[in-house]
Amino acid sequence: MKQPPFPFVLVALTAVMGYLALSESEAALRILCGVAALILAAAALYQSRPVREPEEPITDDDL
Repeated sequence: MKQPPFPFVLVALTAVMGYLALSESEAALRILCGVAALILAAAALYQSRPVREPEEPITDDDL
């Protein structure tokens, strides 16, 4: 399994959206920033998962 590079940009965007969700005064903007922070956090977790390297297909020469 190959370890992908750490998603620094997604983590930074998550932090910014989280900060805006906690510091903004308008309720609708707080909700939108909170939802964006959750989506970005999920994307960062998905991007940091290890991926399998493709294997050669199994060929049976006896057939």
